[in-house]
Amino acid sequence: MRVLVTGGAGFIGTNLIQRLLEDGHDVDCLDNYSSGKREHEQEGCNYIEVDVSDSLRRHQGFGLETYQLKRPDIIYHLSAETQIPTSFKNPRKHIQNNYISLLNVLDWSRQNNKIPIVFAGSASRYGNVYDNPYAFSKYQGEELCKLYSDLYKIPNIICRFFNVYGPFAPTQGQYVGVIGIFSRLFEEKKPLTITGDGTQTRDFINVKDIVNGLVSGGNRLLSDIRISDMTFDLGTGKSYSLNEIAKSFGEEYPIEYISERQGEIKHSICDPKKTKQVLGWETKIDVIDYIKNTYIYG
Repeated sequence: MRVLVTGGAGFIGTNLIQRLLEDGHDVDCLDNYSSGKREHEQEGCNYIEVDVSDSLRRHQGFGLETYQLKRPDIIYHLSAETQIPTSFKNPRKHIQNNYISLLNVLDWSRQNNKIPIVFAGSASRYGNVYDNPYAFSKYQGEELCKLYSDLYKIPNIICRFFNVYGPFAPTQGQYVGVIGIFSRLFEEKKPLTITGDGTQTRDFINVKDIVNGLVSGGNRLLSDIRISDMTFDLGTGKSYSLNEIAKSFGEEYPIEYISERQGEIKHSICDPKKTKQVLGWETKIDVIDYIKNTYIYG
């Protein structure tokens, strides 16, 4: 099977491509390397440097004809601007990139005999989508998927990610998550910084479990078109406070509290029941165990 992954040089995309190659698929990747890294490239995957959010008028099919890309059997669309804090500083970049990149992929699918698409959604959908430009852009993406499903019968599913951590996750820069921040500070022997009072809770899910969910969803979509237009939550169903996560690095390890960040929800937890029922998927890795095995005992 031939698979196209957008944003495949990024954190989740790299783990997904590893899995797809292990499963014996032919894989093409599109990435502009704004957050993805060339050192993440996997042997056996065809990497194409192109901005998926470029205008179709400027790049017919976002430039893919130039590269003579073969029609894939399925597309995993992971390419996105992902960080809430940076979305406040540059809302136009977040909204335009996230919306137009998906529009281009959906329309390319429409022009190429309705290629099935797995879209990377976000758990931010469960907060107020007007709290920050990132959440709004991901919400609009889901609406765009529904439009193309209803009008053009483009097969697609949405996989909403909760808080993802694991191999290839960034530890510095604007795209780093809380586990990445904590791991870097821990390795540098510096206090762990927590925004607010640390009582905010998150459903932390390992990227390997995310990849299993994406692959399960993609395989099911290819074999059963009836799941098209469905949304699947990818999370563990268990939440931890930031204080609990910090304490897992050591009960006595120093912590510093800093100002609360604008636009973040207080509590987030997944209900994975539908995903388990429809896709036969469930998580296998607990974040506390992962931290202790990776950073304490590892």
